[in-house]
Amino acid sequence: MKVKAAIFDLDMTLVNSSAAASLRKAMKWTQVYKKIPSFDLYPGVPELLQQLTNNRIRQCIVTSASEEYCKRVLGHFRVQPEISICYHHTKRHKPHPEPIQLALDKLDLSPSEAFSIGDEPHDITASRSAGVPAFAALWGSQDRIQLLKLADQVFSSPGELADYLTDSFRQRVLESPARDRILYFSGTSLARGGNLASVSCLGYRFSDNDGDDWTAYVNQFKANKLAANKKCVSVIIRTLHDIGLPEGPILVVPILGSQDKETIDRKPISRMARAIGELGGYQYCPRLLYKKERYRRLHTIQGADNRDAEVEGKYCSRRFGQLDLNKPSAVLLVDDIVTRGTTMNDAARAIKESNGHVIVNGIALAKAERSFQSGTQLENNCINAYLQGIENEEVISREGQVKGDVVIK
Repeated sequence: MKVKAAIFDLDMTLVNSSAAASLRKAMKWTQVYKKIPSFDLYPGVPELLQQLTNNRIRQCIVTSASEEYCKRVLGHFRVQPEISICYHHTKRHKPHPEPIQLALDKLDLSPSEAFSIGDEPHDITASRSAGVPAFAALWGSQDRIQLLKLADQVFSSPGELADYLTDSFRQRVLESPARDRILYFSGTSLARGGNLASVSCLGYRFSDNDGDDWTAYVNQFKANKLAANKKCVSVIIRTLHDIGLPEGPILVVPILGSQDKETIDRKPISRMARAIGELGGYQYCPRLLYKKERYRRLHTIQGADNRDAEVEGKYCSRRFGQLDLNKPSAVLLVDDIVTRGTTMNDAARAIKESNGHVIVNGIALAKAERSFQSGTQLENNCINAYLQGIENEEVISREGQVKGDVVIK
């Protein structure tokens, strides 16, 4: 069975909170909170969390600390797990399995579909008692000998764990040209993305370089040019095939135009979302999102904060039950361009407010960038080469059809 979730301890596993260890033990919380800015994420933790996000592995915190402390620490580092199980959420605490079992219940997963990682023996005991594979984080531990005896696997650094997971996820990682060209952004890496698990973009759209092939196609897509629409839809469909179709069901929901209160099927984004919805494991859902009021076109508004304020709070969502839908495994928002994540993030907020917790990801043709930078990561060489490959295939296909017609005649 595939692993679908990672359950983390907080202190000394994700976060080095040793600066406040004695204060926490004495429960001097006011002083502890003042110490939080001196805490650190362990080196390699951000990359580890990003790897999990990229592989669609859900993330959960199970800690013996208070909910207020947990919120403050996670908020300081902008770490946003799907679920946090804290001290007051259960009657019994680690090493008892109840907190781990509650996490599994909330994730709606079986023990074999998750793994845990912690720095203390009671983390390992709780997980193994719940039937969850238990990994030891030696990098923050003061009790390594016990961990070596108890844990299913031990790791000396977050990077070592990431390397192990890379091998475990190998069958789930892209094995096509898409692997080298898709851009992944965790929700927390976007300026406004806290309600999103992740956003995938096929390339960049440069404001100052319409000569770049992919930028040109995206601009033509926005202008509703038929040839560009077909090309962009073809690329995104092939990309999703490269990634591998999901077990599903995943609801595919188009982002609304600034002037639209409901989805308009004839618009390019809606057509692209509908095409994705025809793939196995996906379901097109045009009626989930709506707006009670329009907002101004964002390119007419000066200042990023002003644009954010114009969008935030505008989106509304219907409940899944209103549309005769069961709760999906995830929702996939579809847009043409992502800049700061504001629009997708507000849509995700509305979906979660109406339907409770659900994973919301996004996919877009491009991540907006102001300046093209040749020779850096900010270039579209991979997507442009992939695009050229598709065009070559189409030429060969057309030539083959012509030759076939000649033979038939």
